[in-house]
Amino acid sequence: MADVRPLRGVRFSAARSGPVGPLIAPPYDVAAGPGSVSEFSIRHIEGVDLGNGADNHRVAAARYRDWRERGVLARDPVPAIYIHRHEFPHGDTRVNRTGMLARVRLAGWDDRIVLPHERTNPGPREERLCRLRAVGANLSPLYFLYRDPDGSVGDLIAGATHGEHEATGADQDQVGGTHGLHPVTDPEWHERVSKAFDDRTLFVADGHHRYEAALAYRNACREDGRTDSEAPSEFVLALLAAVEDPGVLVRPTHRVLVGAGGEAPDALLAMARVWFDVRTATGTMPGADDGFVARLALPVDSGTWDLFALPGRPHLDLAARERGAAWRSLAVSGVEGLVDAMRGTGRLAEGARLVPIVDAGEAVRHVESGPGQAVFLLPEPGLDRLLAVAEEGDLLPAKSTWFEPKAPAGLVINELSD
Repeated sequence: MADVRPLRGVRFSAARSGPVGPLIAPPYDVAAGPGSVSEFSIRHIEGVDLGNGADNHRVAAARYRDWRERGVLARDPVPAIYIHRHEFPHGDTRVNRTGMLARVRLAGWDDRIVLPHERTNPGPREERLCRLRAVGANLSPLYFLYRDPDGSVGDLIAGATHGEHEATGADQDQVGGTHGLHPVTDPEWHERVSKAFDDRTLFVADGHHRYEAALAYRNACREDGRTDSEAPSEFVLALLAAVEDPGVLVRPTHRVLVGAGGEAPDALLAMARVWFDVRTATGTMPGADDGFVARLALPVDSGTWDLFALPGRPHLDLAARERGAAWRSLAVSGVEGLVDAMRGTGRLAEGARLVPIVDAGEAVRHVESGPGQAVFLLPEPGLDRLLAVAEEGDLLPAKSTWFEPKAPAGLVINELSD
């Protein structure tokens, strides 16, 4: 069962920092750019490229302590679960996502309480652990999803937000939008929320590396003798949103083939024709429900092609046999299987690899004028399929999905002191 708790959040004091909206940011791996020029932008702590030539973790910790001492960041007097409403542009419309910022008890992946859907890499995990040790706080929430088919958690949220949200203003992240925050301090409501999650599984949408860093931090605290089950190190800050919320959006991460050698495009197209129904690409990219797997864009002389499943879906045989049905049904598994089959023929250079890129235009430019030999443009994977992958215990390659908007860093901070 998931254990969801309130926290005494640390937040920007608008009286000392100015409007909060421009100060928050997406998580560390998106907030690397300079962003806001404000002295107190959370990017100055959360970003990974502070550009000062010093120990970034030491500088981040010093800045955090300075802001706390000066009252720029202040801790709320009583525990709360913070209802967060994010309105943001999506296509030609505006969409709302409602979630809760709360502490969640850490559990190992094997406990099957919090489920991952992607593999992680040791480098980012260790970098985040160093930042966590230095600063002593969760600066940005993880992004967790939960199923709420009967709307019971949604009803709890609606019942607690009859008043106005605190306006924080427009943010400056990659999606943009405006944020509202409603701290709920009623202990009885906290208990009702906790009970509502007793029989729910949580899915990591964004933050796998930070979750594993928090687990490592917890384990280190236990080794140091801090075995209190209620210790702050036993929990991590998360934004919890329902799968059914219309503002929960996931984009595909396209794949660019690099380092494959000059003969790769023609050989790849020939191999694709063995396993797929290959058609000349025209117009808008089809959806996955039409049997569409990927759009293959090759250098200009080799054309652009749409790959559809053949009758009987033989391309599924390219996927690793030990994978579950949900993993094998994803378009990315067909693409990876095709490239692996190419490796087996010896027609790819030894250093060939697939590079994930979210923006389709950028991915295509890698083939038109960059280092890529081919790009596979993928359809949206679908939330149900991704959650099924997690439930089956499979893991996608790192950075296989892009959930947006990201949970905002700096809106609520979870300090790991007693």
